[in-house]
Amino acid sequence: MRKKQISTNQQIKESARKLFLEKGFDATSIRDIAEAAHSNVALLNYYFRSKQGLFNQIVADIVAEILKPALSIFQQEGLSVNDAMDQLVGTYTDYFNAHPEYPVFVMDEIHRDPAFVLSLIPVSELEQTPFVSQLPESMKESVGGVPYYVHLIINALSMLLLPMFVKPMFEADSRLGKQAFADLSAIRKQMIPIWINTMVEMV
Repeated sequence: MRKKQISTNQQIKESARKLFLEKGFDATSIRDIAEAAHSNVALLNYYFRSKQGLFNQIVADIVAEILKPALSIFQQEGLSVNDAMDQLVGTYTDYFNAHPEYPVFVMDEIHRDPAFVLSLIPVSELEQTPFVSQLPESMKESVGGVPYYVHLIINALSMLLLPMFVKPMFEADSRLGKQAFADLSAIRKQMIPIWINTMVEMV
């Protein structure tokens, strides 16, 4: 019985994730999810209480998936800022190319419910990682109320994410297409660490 419950729960979540990523929260009905999961509305409400409850779980799962590589990188002892940025850029270039729908989805949710998304980010855990702990004090100094190393991470993520937002335009342009975007992504995977390392040297 327990095995069946887990299977049903997971099937609902997988179907809901696909629909929410494709259509968004407002355009996805609880009945759409029930039909896609070969389930019923009563079971969805039993497991998740409401469409909002199910959506929140999907958002939480995706944010956790996105943050997992960064947490793993920052747990490494003796990692220099340059090496950390190299690993972050390489890992997330591949990750977002494999999941190009995630950045837009999370950005939409940040605008829709910023407090909820913020609650999903383990800020204290990140601040206590070996990587942050061993940073020189100059990297921890506040710039505009934010530590300098946070600016570096934001800059790296910005340079990684913006191409994901324009990817559909590349693919829609017959002169460019998927290969052009793949080439762009490969070049930026090499260049972004160089740009970030230049910012590191400015400290």
